[in-house]
This record gives sequence, C-alpha cells and structure tokens, in this order.
Amino acid sequence: MPTTSRQAERSHRSSEALLDAAAELISEGGLGSMTFAAIGDRAGYSRGLVTARFGSKAGLVGALVRRVWGDCGGRVRCRWHTASTASTNWSG
Repeated sequence: MPTTSRQAERSHRSSEALLDAAAELISEGGLGSMTFAAIGDRAGYSRGLVTARFGSKAGLVGALVRRVWGDCGGRVRCRWHTASTASTNWSG
C-alpha cells in the first residue's frame, strides 16, 4: 500500500474517532461538554488534532451534521418536508 494511502486511511480513522467522541460528549452533556480537550482525550488524540482537522466548534458540528446527513441520505429531507408542511398548514 502506498504511503499516501496509509496516511489517508489513518487520517480518516482519526477524524471518525474524533467525530464519534464529539457525538458521545454532546449526547452525554450537550454542546457545552464538547471541548476540544475533552474530544481529544476521549478519542485518544491531542486537542491540537481536533483544531487542525475541524478548525472550530462550528466546523466540528458541521462535520457531524454532514456525517449524520450522509448516514440518513434523503430520508431526512423527505421527513422534514412532510413535517414542516403539516405544521404550516393553517387552513381548517
């Protein structure tokens, strides 16, 4: 396996571990418990890696949303559209 492929795989694995750790921390204590230090500690990496990969909390939350959106595919949009249409139907 070429070096770049191994590096890309390690990078992917560490990013996924950081996202998993962030999701766990949010589920346990909300966004306030999601510090870069706590994420790095939970995932077994440094706080600096979290910063390097995501830049900010907004970048990290955006990555989490993209991951969840990708896992759900179009199903979320369909359900959201149905729910939002039903809640804004003011007739009757």
